[in-house]
Amino acid sequence: MGALTTTLLLPQQAAAQPANPAPVAKSASAEIGLAGAAAVEPDVREVRTAKPFSLVGVKWTGAAPAKVELRHREPDGSWAAWTTVDPATDSADVRRKGAGSEPIWTGRADTVQIRSADVARLTLVTVDPGADPAKSTAPSIQATPDRPAVVTRAEWGADESLMGWPAEYAATTKAVSIHHTAGTNDYTCAESAGLIRAIYRYHAVDLDWGDIGYSALVDKCGTVFEGRTGGLHLPTIGAHTGGFNTFVFGISMLGTFTTERPSDAQHESVSRIAAWKLGGSYRNPLGTTQLTSKGGGTARWPAGTTVTLPVIFGHRDSGLTECPGDLGYANLGNIRNRVATLINEANTWNSPIYQKWNAAGGDNSFYGGVYALESTFRDGRATTFGSGNIAIASHPAYGTHWLSGAVLAKWHSDAWLGWPRGDQASTPNYGSLAVVVPFSEGTRVYYSDAHRITLLPASLVSYYDAGGGSAKFGVPMYQAETIPGSTTLTQQYAAGWEIYVAAGRGPLSVGPPIRLHFHGLGGSMAFGYPIGEQQPIAGGGVTQTFDRATITCTAAGVCSGAEPGRAAIIQKHNEMGGGVLADPILETSDGGRYVTFMKWGVEVAITWHPSVGAHWFSGRVYWKWRDGGYERFGPAVADQAAIGYVGAAAAFTKGDSIYFSEASGAHAISGLVRQKYWELGHTTGIAGYPTSDVTDVGDGGQFADFQNMVSIYASSSTGGHWISGALRQRYRDGGGAAALGLPTSDQYATSGPSGESGLYILFGPNRVILWTASTGAKLVNDGFLAKLRAGGDVAVFGFPGYEVLPITDTTARFQQFARATVFERGTTYTTLGWGLRDTWWARGGAGGALGLPTSDAAFNNGVWRQSFDRGTVQCTNRDAANTCQVTVTG
Repeated sequence: MGALTTTLLLPQQAAAQPANPAPVAKSASAEIGLAGAAAVEPDVREVRTAKPFSLVGVKWTGAAPAKVELRHREPDGSWAAWTTVDPATDSADVRRKGAGSEPIWTGRADTVQIRSADVARLTLVTVDPGADPAKSTAPSIQATPDRPAVVTRAEWGADESLMGWPAEYAATTKAVSIHHTAGTNDYTCAESAGLIRAIYRYHAVDLDWGDIGYSALVDKCGTVFEGRTGGLHLPTIGAHTGGFNTFVFGISMLGTFTTERPSDAQHESVSRIAAWKLGGSYRNPLGTTQLTSKGGGTARWPAGTTVTLPVIFGHRDSGLTECPGDLGYANLGNIRNRVATLINEANTWNSPIYQKWNAAGGDNSFYGGVYALESTFRDGRATTFGSGNIAIASHPAYGTHWLSGAVLAKWHSDAWLGWPRGDQASTPNYGSLAVVVPFSEGTRVYYSDAHRITLLPASLVSYYDAGGGSAKFGVPMYQAETIPGSTTLTQQYAAGWEIYVAAGRGPLSVGPPIRLHFHGLGGSMAFGYPIGEQQPIAGGGVTQTFDRATITCTAAGVCSGAEPGRAAIIQKHNEMGGGVLADPILETSDGGRYVTFMKWGVEVAITWHPSVGAHWFSGRVYWKWRDGGYERFGPAVADQAAIGYVGAAAAFTKGDSIYFSEASGAHAISGLVRQKYWELGHTTGIAGYPTSDVTDVGDGGQFADFQNMVSIYASSSTGGHWISGALRQRYRDGGGAAALGLPTSDQYATSGPSGESGLYILFGPNRVILWTASTGAKLVNDGFLAKLRAGGDVAVFGFPGYEVLPITDTTARFQQFARATVFERGTTYTTLGWGLRDTWWARGGAGGALGLPTSDAAFNNGVWRQSFDRGTVQCTNRDAANTCQVTVTG
């Protein structure tokens, strides 16, 4: 199993983040080359900065200078004592840009002097730590009893944007190294957070260590500060002990302890944080440990050298440095004794977890060293080992047991499992091995490379064990699940078995070869559930009875037992390439059957009915059928047909056909609409693919839209008719079927008196829509249509230029055609022809001398005559332009 990267107990031990994070205290640093700085003496340079600083350090290139001393000007104008600065931790396991010194805390200052024989090649670094963050609203950390209170990175104002690289981890913690930061001891405890921010910036940015080097820091008031990111409870690799950063927890005391000893509060807090770290790691603070150097600038030993060091050692034990100062170093024995007392008082060596780990061989066992410290977890205790991949969990009611990898991760995430009741153990699994852990709530957790994490429910454990366990069944392949639409629980196993728990029955298993036949012909939907166990028969075969059938298999694995329709569906499925039907074959209320499955990367259905046989359809056609359901569409009457390279269609017993193309989507066409669509040539005709389903429009009518701006309307009384383009738009704008009724003709071509082309479609006896490219689509109805037809239709009148309009200051209305106008007065309709109309217009039209026509034009003895409200117009002859010469009377 692969390593678990999310370690157990991380939620309990990681530094808490504030619910309302305090503003980040922005620090700043500056670098000043000393070659051009003011020379006070031959080897002394003085630098005064425009902005005050609180911490200084020195960087160089090439070999480290033999000696570097610093002093700063105090606020009262006096000079602080000269302080010798050590080279900073520098080794192959720390990334950096250039070498430098340990930082020196100056407090608020603006002038510093540097003394060194190599001063000309030095660079001064000044750091302003920024302001303290506002008080955090985070709750206090819920620490384990052995850990002192800790000021988190957020609480001391760490600017996490300065982080240069992510946290790195060792496999365990073997030792604690003790340091001092050097610099003044005259800081106030209120300045501690600022001092740490300054060190953080100097380490992370100016020395390019990516973060503050120390694991934890302790000021003279005994306040413990979280150092390097990654979690104090984990073996985070720092940058504090050159050559030995891996496996070592570095604690730095704020101050210089060469001639001054650490305060009592500082000593106690250093001891407590060390006791928490070492006790939780099961390390003897009075003992020694072996560490291998990685070499580097300040390391005492070259890379690859294995040395023995005290479990609690001073920086000078491993590096060429004075750290942690003479009196700080002299205090290490007191720290070791105090740490040992604290660990003993915590009863660490009686911990059941420690005893189990130690009995197995401790660090040399398969557990490896402690990764995350022993801690309270839920209502028990737990420790992780082996880079976080193994844990030992202990509960007073369930004992102390180990678990690892994916099983550990499952327990960590699912509290409902309870506590382990036994160690993780190997178990047979169908010719390979798996692992299993039993839990207090009755469930077992299994892991295998093939099936990953699976659970055996508590309700199946006794039956599973009595039936032969994993040696017979194999481990669970999937989680137990309830079959949709039922209360039956089922689970499949690696050796080809499946256990069912149906309502009113105990667990029963179905195994090879019966199970393969069972699922191949519809599974529980076809056969129901087992009502007894699988039984042997003569000749080496087996038989098993289910709710609706009995399956019998020979020794050669040939099985029989099915219901009507199953064989036809299986045969059709085999024609399509075969394979196992994972989903059940379902029954329908009309005696049919259907099944769905994945094929060619899409969903496929096969339906069967005695009247039509078995047929398949797939993809978007299937989706449309599925949305309506079997009860609406019925089974397919033939296999799905491909239409060119872009489309597909299938027809069904209840009168629908479903058509699909990428451009149009999938739509169902039925009844008289479908009949008319087929008459038009369906997808290859004038309509193209449908873009809507068949939809009711009232009074028994239906319609559907198609790609080429075509619609088909149909009813039993009108039949099916098609309409398109501008005529369809005018029809819908005019209220469609509700206002105009259904079309009673198809859309046809016609022409006017001058040969202009047009289209028309009828709606019952009294309505027509006429169209030309120049006039658009116009409705003509009722008496206007009757006059149009009586006058010779559009071949004589031409096409309407307008729809019916009112005549101003009258109740009359008119509709104008290219060569005639029809007037309506109440129930009387009259027609005014072309030549007569021109004269009428010339005399003022309806508002002129003549008024409105009172009769149609009459032809008698070579003269056209038409009467008006106030006169008569006569046409006595026609000239070549087909106009009339008019005489006006009255």
